Order: sequence, then structure tokens, then C-alpha cells
Amino acid sequence: MGSREAEIFKKSISAYQKEWRDEVKKPLKQMEDISKELDPLNEKSPLSDDEKKRQTELTKQREKLQETIDNASQDLKRNMTLLDPPANTPKERPTRLQLTR
Repeated sequence: MGSREAEIFKKSISAYQKEWRDEVKKPLKQMEDISKELDPLNEKSPLSDDEKKRQTELTKQREKLQETIDNASQDLKRNMTLLDPPANTPKERPTRLQLTR
């Protein structure tokens, strides 16, 4: 993959990956914070009314964040699928795509 087309292809993949990482970074951090508060509530057996209300609120927030992350992942998958590899590359598809960090 030394050709100009191959370099453009690689840059396109990197750009889509960066866009995805930037898009999910904040929701993932928010989910982590919510889980830190929600997990103890889920493990606690008798919950007060306020705790039940908070548990429901946090669960809804986490579900909404998960939906945002899922949508971003679907966008990444679609964008990667729409990329055409350069004509001079082998037709074999890799078994696993390594996302760069």
C-alpha cells in the first residue's frame, strides 16, 4: 500500500476512527460516572423512595448514553463499509480491524 490511493485510504480510515473516538469519549466518561453511582444502588436491597427515584433516573441516563454510543459505532461501521480500498490491494478482507488509540 505505497501508492497515493492507499495513503488516502489510510488517512480516511484514521479520520473516521478519530471522529468516532471524539464522539464517544464524553458519553463513555459520563457512563462511567453514572455506573459508579448506580452500581451501589443496584446492589442495595431495601431502597428508599429517593434512592429508587435516583436509580430510575440514572438508569435512563445510562440507556440514553448507550444509545448515543451505539449510534456513533453504527456510523463508524457504515462509513468504513462505504470506503473503497485502492484498486491495487488484495481482495482479502482482514479478519479483525485494529482501531488505533
